Amino acid sequence: MEDKFVTDAFAEIPQLELEELEKDERIRKAISAPEENVGTINYGGVDIKFRLFLPKKLRHKMLKNQKLLEMADTEDALTMSEKTMYEVLGEVCVDDPWNKWQTWAYIDEKSNNVGGVQSIFIQILARIAQAAEDVKNFRRK
Repeated sequence: MEDKFVTDAFAEIPQLELEELEKDERIRKAISAPEENVGTINYGGVDIKFRLFLPKKLRHKMLKNQKLLEMADTEDALTMSEKTMYEVLGEVCVDDPWNKWQTWAYIDEKSNNVGGVQSIFIQILARIAQAAEDVKNFRRK
């Protein structure tokens, strides 16, 4: 739904205005600015940095996967949910090796701490949700 709104809104911008926006150095800098909103969790004595705000592409991927999970049978759902969790962790984490889904799959497979990757995933999503809520509360004031 958000994707259609954004696409439609973008389509309404006249070509001349788009060209002006594309030429504006300040806008180009804003688009390519490095991620500054980073959170950190400590797990097992290791700091893991992650983006506090999800990119649009990732938000949409998560919504699509959620719908697929609702329609999948139990074995497919389990496999898909694990892969999705690894991919999301890889995409939200900032530093190497945490920014690779393969890292999370490896840790989940080799760890003696059952549920450790799930715990990290839940902690990160909780911090992201809190950051989004903080922004909403700030806007209301």
